[in-house]
Amino acid sequence: MTLPSLPHLIYIPFMITLGLGVGWFLGSRSVRQEWDRAEARRKKREEEG
Repeated sequence: MTLPSLPHLIYIPFMITLGLGVGWFLGSRSVRQEWDRAEARRKKREEEG
């Protein structure tokens, strides 16, 4: 069994790191938007009730 080539050893970890970074960014933005919607609903209920 041979070892993977150097570009392979660089490319795969880079792509995994890039995917984690993009996922973290998009996920945190989505959670922030949902949190803001929940806050707006809570404030609206407090004003009505």
